[in-house]
Amino acid sequence: MTLTSLPQLQPYPSLARICAVVLDVWPAHGGYLKARFCESAHPVLPITEEIAGLVVRIAGNDLSTFADSYRWTCETLVAEDLHFRRTGGYRWTTFEDAYREVYSRADYMQTYLRGLLLSQVLWANQATAFHFYVERFLQRLQPGTDYLEIGPGHGLLLYFAARSPQIGSITGWDVSESSLAMTRQTMEAMGMEHPFKLELHNILEPPCVQMAYDAIVLSEVLEHLDRPEIALATVFKTLKPGGLAYFNVPVNSPAPDHIYYWGSHLEVENLVREIGFKIVDSDAAPATGYSLERALRRKVTINSLIVAERPDQGHIGVVSENGK
Repeated sequence: MTLTSLPQLQPYPSLARICAVVLDVWPAHGGYLKARFCESAHPVLPITEEIAGLVVRIAGNDLSTFADSYRWTCETLVAEDLHFRRTGGYRWTTFEDAYREVYSRADYMQTYLRGLLLSQVLWANQATAFHFYVERFLQRLQPGTDYLEIGPGHGLLLYFAARSPQIGSITGWDVSESSLAMTRQTMEAMGMEHPFKLELHNILEPPCVQMAYDAIVLSEVLEHLDRPEIALATVFKTLKPGGLAYFNVPVNSPAPDHIYYWGSHLEVENLVREIGFKIVDSDAAPATGYSLERALRRKVTINSLIVAERPDQGHIGVVSENGK
């Protein structure tokens, strides 16, 4: 299969370029790409093209290397999915497991992160999540918003926040200096002009500030934690009353570093409510080619997408104030 089999991508040059490079290193992926981009007028494609342009800029002259990493990542995830089908659970269940097997291995992490970057445009659930974040979260924010993202990773969400006229200040927290360095590097590669701060903080410890931010983003972080309720409690205590939080949580999503398992997006929503948040908007983005009902029935990856508000008189639930 060649790129000529995907004429619907002609209006989207960056996306077409990524697909062409992926097809060059992995021709067998053509069937998936044809299914993924079968609709030229899909409402998510314009923003997917914007993200693809950023990915191309970040990859620079190494786009083929990123495509190789994407193939490796997909094959690794297939192995994790097979384990999930056999056992009914994720391979690892503690952060120590994930650190030993994934985070402490520099070469492994570099390949994995490169592959995941391409997944932001090549997987339907990821593209839908981005559209939700831009159109249904950022659009709700008020002018002068003090914005915090916890675990910013590749920095794509930070970049889109910086483009919003509603954003005043931008801060990123991470537990890893190397992760913050990666975020800083990609932000520079994307030409980020809005001032931003990157700070070392552990979300599983008591927050360093109380009620300090108008908006907090926690995207694809909770599934990496032993006790996600502690992280949600930190977000609750760090968010100003009336402030908004955005959560993106993959469910039924086996991966080398996913340790906390949810069986449905409703389970995520229930925990968010139990902490004390009020959910003001939510959606569920199933993997490419699946309806929500079929994805739930087959236990296929779904991204649970939530915009939640800290009520003016809200009180934290589930965990104690000291996080224990």
